[in-house]
Amino acid sequence: MRFDDPTGRRADVALELLREGKYVVYRGLGLHFLGPQLECRLFVTHPEVVDEARAESEFSLGRAKLDELLNREDWTSALAGRLQRWELLLDYYGEAILLCRLNEAGKLLWSPGWPKRAV
Repeated sequence: MRFDDPTGRRADVALELLREGKYVVYRGLGLHFLGPQLECRLFVTHPEVVDEARAESEFSLGRAKLDELLNREDWTSALAGRLQRWELLLDYYGEAILLCRLNEAGKLLWSPGWPKRAV
């Protein structure tokens, strides 16, 4: 389920679905409970321009979106205290290809072959 407003009925339904183990998307930030972790997924469509700076920027924007949800008491009660697992994926014709993830220290861990180097 996709929603763009952290208030209102759609946000309430999204939170219910998330608690039931479903995947929800808030302003392009995918959220899912993976055991005790909160899986946070971001997507890009142009892999030729994904370098460290772009990845860090995408993760920063994603964190800001998550903070918008955490400003709501109901979302805070559901999300606060969970370890976060951040992933940046390539949306490739309906398939998701993992480009990189953030480790606990905030360091980028790239999948083999990424980031692409300029030729």
